[in-house]
Amino acid sequence: MGTKIRATKSDGGIATKEELIGAILVASDEAGVRESFRIDSIEADPQDMDILLYSFSVYDSFSGQWVSVCKPDMLGRTKGFPLAGTWNVKGQHLHDSKNYHITCTSATIGKCVLMGYKPWKKTKDGKDLWNYHQACTRLLRADYCGNGKAHTRDGTLIEIFDQLNIQADSHAPELKFEAAWNDQGAVCVKKTRIQEVATLDIVKKECPERLNLKNTGENCKESFDSKKWILNRSK
Repeated sequence: MGTKIRATKSDGGIATKEELIGAILVASDEAGVRESFRIDSIEADPQDMDILLYSFSVYDSFSGQWVSVCKPDMLGRTKGFPLAGTWNVKGQHLHDSKNYHITCTSATIGKCVLMGYKPWKKTKDGKDLWNYHQACTRLLRADYCGNGKAHTRDGTLIEIFDQLNIQADSHAPELKFEAAWNDQGAVCVKKTRIQEVATLDIVKKECPERLNLKNTGENCKESFDSKKWILNRSK
């Protein structure tokens, strides 16, 4: 459950955290590539004790060295963690109790967990955060059509806020409303994040059954409803 690795030893017992250090495990990364990973360290996230952070490395046959799986995040950490389930080519997180993948704190899936959208949790009134985590990944990637195609660049400044107040509205004056999101992609789009990557017309042609004149441009309102779970702003 969560970001904890539970491993059964040959004698039937459960491995302790200390016994997992140095262990080799097989998992899929965010690109869906299955590979052997070594656990080098395990620690709780000091900003959220509900999350365990791991240092993972892979063996580089060219250099003969073990190298970090993860790139540094905004805090300079090269950490990651496992999440239950698998992801398909359309960027959809699929329930799968027997499989897991490795995400990094610098990657979209990991960022959304650190932002509070923990897919293994529910809200007090029973809302499933699995779907909110999915919505967050669509948003961060600017996957307007919900087909797995991103329309953004690394390092692009955005602001996100949701109707559950997991991420609160900071009212950044330099950012303008972009789109409203749920787990299927954008519910409406007022403007695209980066014009040079994709204009609004390009996005509408990509998924006309989802985005059209009725829910784009000035017809996309900065408000929440049963379909609009998370909103974002960008430059």
